[in-house]
Amino acid sequence: MKLVLKNGTSYKVLECSTSNSIAIEVELTQLQAIKDSFTIDNLSAFKFTTDDGVLMGEYSDKKYAYLEYKNGIATFYLRGVNVLEKESKSLQEQVDELTSVIIPEILATVVQSQTEGVM
Repeated sequence: MKLVLKNGTSYKVLECSTSNSIAIEVELTQLQAIKDSFTIDNLSAFKFTTDDGVLMGEYSDKKYAYLEYKNGIATFYLRGVNVLEKESKSLQEQVDELTSVIIPEILATVVQSQTEGVM
């Protein structure tokens, strides 16, 4: 069975995996990289498929909670994202768009109109 995150990253997972606990046979050195891929964005939409790509289930709005590691099996526990966290993420995305796209476009238009008016 495979876990496929929103960004397309996939992991071979054990059959006991659920939307709340994802079990992966993994080396200790790989734990941090896997944990780092379990971002709120990547867990906002994810799915389980068979090894040949047949959809088994789609899930959304989870976040990493904690990890247990024993005998080469890592179990990543997830929990639901609450409404305030979703709204906060949405507001942050809007602020990011304002500061990185919209405000620079407005400033460029103002500067252009002022330089055209000088000539």
